This record gives sequence, structure tokens and C-alpha cells, in this order.
Amino acid sequence: MANFSASGSQVSEKSNSEGGTRMASEKPSHDDPPKQKNTALPKRLWNRSGLNVGMLKMMFKGALAPTIATAIYQSTDFAEMYSTLGYLVAIMSILSFTIMPRAKFVQTMLFNIIGVCIGSCIALLSIYSSVQARAHTAPPISTGPQSSSGGPSPGAGVAAYQSSASAVCAIWLFFNIYVANTLRASRPQLQFPVIMYSIFANVASTYAPQFATMAQGISFTKRLLEAFLTGFAIATGVSFLVFPLTSRTVVFRSAAGYIGALRSAMKAQSRYLRSLEKAEAFNGSIKDDEKSEAEPTKRHHGQSKDADSHHPSAEAQALKAAVATLGELHGKITGDLAFAKREIAYGNLDASDMSELVKLMRQVMLPIIGISSIADIFDRVAKRRGWNTTQQDDTGPRGSSKETKDEEKRQWAEIMRTLHSPFQTLTQAMDQGLQHTLYTLRLEKRPSKKDHPSDSSDVEAKGDAVEPGSTKFAAFLFRSIEEFYEQRKLTLDTWCQQKGISIDEVARANASYKLDADTVGGFSDDHQRNQRSLYLILYVSTQ
Repeated sequence: MANFSASGSQVSEKSNSEGGTRMASEKPSHDDPPKQKNTALPKRLWNRSGLNVGMLKMMFKGALAPTIATAIYQSTDFAEMYSTLGYLVAIMSILSFTIMPRAKFVQTMLFNIIGVCIGSCIALLSIYSSVQARAHTAPPISTGPQSSSGGPSPGAGVAAYQSSASAVCAIWLFFNIYVANTLRASRPQLQFPVIMYSIFANVASTYAPQFATMAQGISFTKRLLEAFLTGFAIATGVSFLVFPLTSRTVVFRSAAGYIGALRSAMKAQSRYLRSLEKAEAFNGSIKDDEKSEAEPTKRHHGQSKDADSHHPSAEAQALKAAVATLGELHGKITGDLAFAKREIAYGNLDASDMSELVKLMRQVMLPIIGISSIADIFDRVAKRRGWNTTQQDDTGPRGSSKETKDEEKRQWAEIMRTLHSPFQTLTQAMDQGLQHTLYTLRLEKRPSKKDHPSDSSDVEAKGDAVEPGSTKFAAFLFRSIEEFYEQRKLTLDTWCQQKGISIDEVARANASYKLDADTVGGFSDDHQRNQRSLYLILYVSTQ
């Protein structure tokens, strides 16, 4: 666990100097879960709904663009200009996704405009093919002025049905949809532009067989393109002016949530390790109650009845849930980082700093994910040694007695108790180190003196204590890591005492000891069991 603390503090070393001595130890433990307080009914309903202020803002922002497009359609000039194509303005304002961060929105909007412009070119080509098919298979039309009554837009009159023109437009529509879906499948990032293109091709191919001249087709295509671009313009204005959101802001919020998830995972890890200080923790949790234990349980393929009823403890489940949340946040911030680096902005961190921040957070995450596997390791150890069997069973899978199993569990609990003090010290230091990172990177505001008036009341009581946000905190964190390296030796000493091993004698014997294949094959079960327990202790101590 300690091997990633130093790298995590590198993010804030630019603004920190060496120094400092110690940190106040009078603070409450970070491992204790917060106490639940009685809250008012409206607040409980609000918390249960899962909504927050940011979510309500995004809901309002997403609904504003189509509302504007629908309201502006009440204008006579607007209705006369777009006629029956006005509904496409509202649809395009919705499909533009105004709630996206600025960089992602600009990129998507650029691709949308390019896709619609290409669609208008293909639409004109299909209309030309339809007009030529009508001209070569139908009697010549009058060269006088055409009536636009009943047309889809002003200046785009319609003619009688003609089968050849309809067949040509159907072929063009099939071609457009096939190419669009092929491109959409091969390039998922072009999903929204392809949707815009498909809508344009569908609408254009539907009306194209009714045009007798290219003048009517050009007028229709122009109005159709204007309807699409008007929807894009409304969406762009809403995205930039109403609750503007940059990709950098999204990344910084995700980074703050990421660091908060790291702190939660470390607290869950500390609570899990603390739960192993009791010998009963190695029994596992049994789903069946006393009544069901008296009933016979079916066994399939030689499995014991405890193999199906055993499940991880509450602390182990909480640790795995915290690690799963951490993985989800890591995937989100990695996807948003590319857009945040492309934005032009004035701030404290540039593109290289954000990349370094995500890189260091990944280095912090990996050991925490590794330490979460301890729950599965202990579960397998308990099953292998028969610790989680019911009280009716007196022997485990290797024939060990109940007293032997209880003694093994007691020894493991004693070993885990030796890890309590160093892990508690390091976890608290790392938790405050992450809090220091939030303050230094300005991802979270530092508490003011008004919020904590008691902190400044007694200056002498503080002494030379180091708090998160101080310029001397980085030096304190490095010293805490060194202290942890020294304290964790006690765990190995305790294990050696339980097994009757002298570290000095082992060190002298290793100088001339040679291990061959015959010796490895002759190891007893107790030796292999002790070897596995030693590896597990070293794994827990070095994470």
C-alpha cells in the first residue's frame, strides 16, 4: 500500500517545500463510518430521489433548446418560411445534445454540419436523377410557372405520382441508408453525424419523386438545410450561454470524485483489515439460519453444504463495491481527458498537468485494487483449511481437529492485530495526503477560519502540527511512509515467533543453503502451509 503514496504526492510537489515535523493526532479516526442523523422528510425524499442541483441544471438545459424551437414556430414569419419542415428544427435541437461539455459539443456539432452538408449534396443528386427519370418516361410538362400549393416548402411545388421517379429515389434511399449504417458501425464516434445524415436522406428521398423540375428540388433542399442549421444554431446558443460547461470542468469534477473514491476505498480496506483482528472473522458468513442448519442440505458432485451457503462478510463486500466504483470513475475520467486537453482555457493546470494527474491517480488505484483481492485470498484459505465449516464438523479437509483450526485462526488474528497500528497510521496519513492534493490542485476549497473557529483559538496547542494544504505536508507524508516501513517488521517478527523461527539463524543459513528438486518434492504439508501463510503476510504488508 505504501509504495504508491510517494508517487501520489508528486502532483502537489510543485507548490510544496521541504520541512515540517509531525501532524496532530487528536483527530478522530477516519475509519469510523459517519453517524446517521435524523433529517426532515423533504430532505429524505430529496436524497432518495437521487437528484442534485447539477442534474436539475442539465435537465433544464436539455429541455430548453426544443422548447425555444417549438415556441418560435408560433411566429407567422417562421411558419411561412419553413412550412411543414419546421418540426425538424426542434428535432435537430434535441439531437445536438446541448448538455455535452463544450469541447465534445463543438466537435460533434462540426461533424453534424459536415454530415448534413454532404447529405444535401447527395439529396440534390437523387433529386436530379428523379427529375431525369420523370422527363424520360413521362409526357413533357408545361414550361409555364409551377404552382407551389401543397408543397413541403415555399417554391417547391409537387407534381403527379410517377413510378420511374419513385423507383430511382428508392434506390438512392437504400444506398444512403446502407452506406450510413456501414460507416456508423465502423466508426462509432460518428454516430450522431450519421443520424443527422440519415434523417436528411429519408426526408429528401420521400419528397424527391414529387418534384418535376430541379428548381423545385433546389428550393426544397435549401429549406431543408436551413431547418437543420437553425436547430443546430439554437442548440449552440443554449450550450454556450445557458449553464456553460467545459470539458476541463468535467475532468476536474471527476478528479475530485476520483480522489474521494480513493479515500472511501482506503477506509473500506482499513475496516476490512480491522475485522480480521477477530478469530471469528475467518469463519465466514453463513446464509442459513439455525432452523435451516438443522435441515439436510443437498450435495452435488461432492461439494459440501457450506460451499454454496458461504458468502463474503459485509466488510469484504463494502471493499469490493468501493473498488468497483473506483474503476467506473477511472474509465469516465480517461474518456473525458482527451476532450479537456483540446480546449483553450486559462487556469492553473495545462494539458500535460492533467495527463500527469490521471497517470498518478491510476498508480494509486492499482495497489488498492490489488489489496481488495485479499478478501478472496482469505476466503480460499478458509475453505482450504476448513475454517468456515459448521460446528457439527470436527475435521477439515485435511483431517485437522477443531482445536487446531481454532489455533490457526487465533494466530492469524494476532498477526492482523500487529498490522493495525502501522496501517492505521499510514491510512490516516494517506487520507490526509489525498485531502492535501484536493487543496493544492484547487479541486476543493480549503476550510476557512469562520468554519473552524476553534482551530485558531489555541495556537500553542497546535505546536508544529502539519495540516493538509500546508507547504510542509509533503515532507510529513514521506516520513510517515518511512515509519510504516519500520513498523511493519513487527508483523513478520510475530509470525516467526509463532513458528519458532529465528530470523538471525535463517539469515546465516541462507548464505550456504542450496535448494534442489528433491528437497522441494519432500516438503511436508505443514511446510507448504507455512510457506503460503508467509507469502500472504508479505503480500498484505507490501501492498
